[in-house]
Amino acid sequence: MDMLRVATSALNDTMERSTAEHRLLNSPDEAFALLTRVFDALKRSGRGVTLRIYGDDSMHHQVLLGFKGIRLHRAECDIRLKPTIEPCLKAVASTQYNLSGLSLDLRSRYMDPSERRFLLDSNTTPFSALQSLFLIVPPGYHVSGMETLHHVVSQAQCLQSFKVDFDTTNPASQTERHRRVLSSVSSNRLRRFFINKTAVSYDQLVDLVGRHSNGLVVLQITHVVLGGGIWPQFFEWLRDSVLTLRSMHIHDLSVTSGDFVQPLINHPSTTR
Repeated sequence: MDMLRVATSALNDTMERSTAEHRLLNSPDEAFALLTRVFDALKRSGRGVTLRIYGDDSMHHQVLLGFKGIRLHRAECDIRLKPTIEPCLKAVASTQYNLSGLSLDLRSRYMDPSERRFLLDSNTTPFSALQSLFLIVPPGYHVSGMETLHHVVSQAQCLQSFKVDFDTTNPASQTERHRRVLSSVSSNRLRRFFINKTAVSYDQLVDLVGRHSNGLVVLQITHVVLGGGIWPQFFEWLRDSVLTLRSMHIHDLSVTSGDFVQPLINHPSTTR
């Protein structure tokens, strides 16, 4: 039996069931059971999968699975992020399926923060084989949801590409939990790092990039406010410390000055 066909069929069933359950305000248990079939089939097929769950600031959210270039989604599904994300990731954990990529966009202007969070058992390790991780986390995201994101990032021991977007450059919006997520990267294989729309201290940025100075090849820093230092100081440190870097893209950088944010002239992309 073609496991990809089984997974595709189960995914379609799941999307239809998730939509119906959301409209009836029932539990997502049946969606979880169907998604377990999806990832069990994928595990047996040996296919690498990137799971993308995202919102577009509307009530329409997609679950998208990429099967080595084949993309499947149900764009018409009117489902909320919480009953979409939790059954998916719990099914991944239950089947011990190793995702190769995960992309989560947690924005939605119509949802209460509690509807955007998702919870996982801290003892599960379904993310150890992740090679790519992309997170968009809006301001005011739920505390327990931030703890889950920390759990996901810290598990990704094989991570090669990490993209994070906190969707605001207001330093007051950056909590210790935001900083903890950024500092959670423990992979020694990171080659590409992208940070967008956030405020970060000089020391934290140096620590974060410095931990990957032996392998980092691509660095992108955009719409970032730096505190406790200046950008020329950081770029001088970067030049002397990260000798593996081959490509850097930076623009819309600012620094905090007292209670104000001072924008700087944009810098072009550079290649070593």
